[in-house]
Amino acid sequence: MNKVVVTIFFVITGLLAGEKSSGQNVLSLEEVLVLAKEYSLEYQESKNAFLADYWAYKEFKLNLLPKINLNTTPVSAQRRLTERYDFENNVDIYRENKSISSNAGLTVSQALPFSGGSISISSNLSRSQNFGMQDYTVFSSTPFRISLSQPLFAFNSYKWDKQELPIKLKKAKRKLIQAEQQLNQQVAKLYFNLVKSFQLHKLAQKEDANSDSLLIQGKALLKLHEITPLELKEIQLKKTNAQINLDKRQQSLIDAQFQLNKLLRGHLPKNFIPSILKNIPAVELNATEILEKVQSRNPFYLDIAQQKIDMQRQLAQAKKQDKLNASLNLSYGLNQQGENFGAAYKSPLDQQSGSVSISIPLFKGGVNKGKLLLIQRNLEMEALKLEARVMDFEQQLSNKVLESIRDQNIFTNALQSRKLAQETYQMKQQQYQLGRMTLQELNLTHIEMLQAEENYLESVSNFWSNYYELQSLTLHDLIHDQPLQVDFEPLMKLL
Repeated sequence: MNKVVVTIFFVITGLLAGEKSSGQNVLSLEEVLVLAKEYSLEYQESKNAFLADYWAYKEFKLNLLPKINLNTTPVSAQRRLTERYDFENNVDIYRENKSISSNAGLTVSQALPFSGGSISISSNLSRSQNFGMQDYTVFSSTPFRISLSQPLFAFNSYKWDKQELPIKLKKAKRKLIQAEQQLNQQVAKLYFNLVKSFQLHKLAQKEDANSDSLLIQGKALLKLHEITPLELKEIQLKKTNAQINLDKRQQSLIDAQFQLNKLLRGHLPKNFIPSILKNIPAVELNATEILEKVQSRNPFYLDIAQQKIDMQRQLAQAKKQDKLNASLNLSYGLNQQGENFGAAYKSPLDQQSGSVSISIPLFKGGVNKGKLLLIQRNLEMEALKLEARVMDFEQQLSNKVLESIRDQNIFTNALQSRKLAQETYQMKQQQYQLGRMTLQELNLTHIEMLQAEENYLESVSNFWSNYYELQSLTLHDLIHDQPLQVDFEPLMKLL
């Protein structure tokens, strides 16, 4: 691939001329970006999405640790009539039975991720006291029991979670970094829309003031018979149009400020006016390097990897269904009982148990084979769709690089056009005052100047929008040439 060098020049001249007036809060784009990270609802939702994925990973890791459970019934009392057979009289009789019992048990269990089974160690003690014709108390203890439960041919979800969840967590971290850059892109659009509205409103105010001066001058010249009534009408029309334009620019300014304040959920300072840096360092990027950064950092590729693992997981699970199913259960322990606590732990007897259960499907008329074939076909189609997604994504990336090159040329031309239009309008104002050109010609020049100013401001907005979009794709600081980072520790500590 031929290297296409994209040089993004953020050489921005001061849009807001003059000193800061009393009572006004001048905020740069960087300061507004800080406010957006704190108050933007969408960014807070991105944090919550990260926490959900982080907890899923943490829960998986916690489930691999031993579990300790204490189960106890401190007191259980019963009073009931018990049916018994009287052999001497050959009749059923009912006798009252009263009892109080209690028990406590401690179990330590450990999952076996490599096999999908579990092992546990437990200890138990119970006491039972009966009241009736014969009172007696018995203690029963299981000082030690170890048990193993192991599926032999079952689907092991631990194996796949171990592969998938770390990728999911890594993707979640990168998506949060990406969400910050996407927020920056959104804020930049709204901010520079406000800059444009603010600057065009200032020009409209200046033009309205100039039209006032022209009207006063025109009325004086009419009395001196130096201009005709028709020319005065043209001056009055210019004044009316200037007032209409000023009203429109005022409404646009209010709307632009509302949209930015809406994103900040009402935390935009009062009497806020935008400001931008006069100069920002140039950044040189290479299209091939951009693609390499995207492939190594963009969460899109982690999402593709996660989906491929999930597809393999579905296939493995489908193959395990409705086939030979067997499980192994083994246990060994010690047990004893006695009339008191000491006797319940004296010379305990050993206990062993073991079982193997097997389920074999003998005949299902080919249902399993057809179901598995359909799943395989569906997964093959999904794999083809993933390949198409990658191709589309990289094509869109290539288009974005070319768009950045075009925007660079547009910005350069718009900057030059703005300068020429301002100089031309100033020169023609002087010529009009000397009577060397008509008011219509001056108005056309004024319209051209306004259009050049608007084009320039639009190109500035597009540059910043593309800048943050490229950073959201590469997750790379384009100015300092280093990977973008987010401090995840404060979020992780919440869980």
